[in-house]
Amino acid sequence: MLRAFTSGLIAIQVIVTIAGVWGAFAWGIDVGQARAAATFNTAIATQRQRMAVAAEQQLRQALHNAGIKEREFMAQQQQLNTRISQLQERLNEPYVNPMQSPLGEQDQPADCRFSLGWLRDYNAAFGVSATPTSTNHSGGAETAAWPSTGSAAEYASAGITQRQLLVHAQQYGHWCITNVQRLVALQQLIDGSDQ
Repeated sequence: MLRAFTSGLIAIQVIVTIAGVWGAFAWGIDVGQARAAATFNTAIATQRQRMAVAAEQQLRQALHNAGIKEREFMAQQQQLNTRISQLQERLNEPYVNPMQSPLGEQDQPADCRFSLGWLRDYNAAFGVSATPTSTNHSGGAETAAWPSTGSAAEYASAGITQRQLLVHAQQYGHWCITNVQRLVALQQLIDGSDQ
C-alpha cells in the first residue's frame, strides 16, 4: 500500500512539475511575445518619426526653392516691365519732342501708313481671322471682307501708323516673353519637385 501511495505521490509530483514547467514555458512565451511586440512597435514609431522629419525637411526645402524661383521670376518681370517702360518713352519721344535737323528745322517723324493688304497679311501671319470686323451704327459687329489681292482697294490706307504697329509689337513681345518666363519657372518648379 505504501508502494501504491509512493507511486501515486510520484505521479502527482511529475504532473505538478510538468504543469509548472508548461506554465513557466507559456508565461515565457507570453512575456517574449509582449517584449517582441513592444520592440517592434518602438521600431515602427521611430521609423515613422524619422520619415515625418525627412518629409518635413523636404517640404521646407521645396518651399524654400519655390520662394527663390518666385523671387527670380518677379525680378525678371520687373526687368521686363522696366524695359517696356523705357521703350514706351522712346516710342513717344519723336512725337513729344521733335528732333532738330542739322539745318535747324524741326524734323517730324515720318508719316508711314500701312495698306489694307499689308494689314491683312500681317494679321494672317499671326493667325488672325481672314475677315476684319467693324462696328455698325446700331452697335452690332458687321463683317467686311478684306480687299482681294491685286485690287486697288488693297492699297488703301488701313489707318495704322508706325507708332501703333510698334506699340502692338511691344505688347505682343511682352506677352511672349512673359509666357516664356512663366513656362521656364513652371518647368524649374516641376524639375525641382522631382529631386
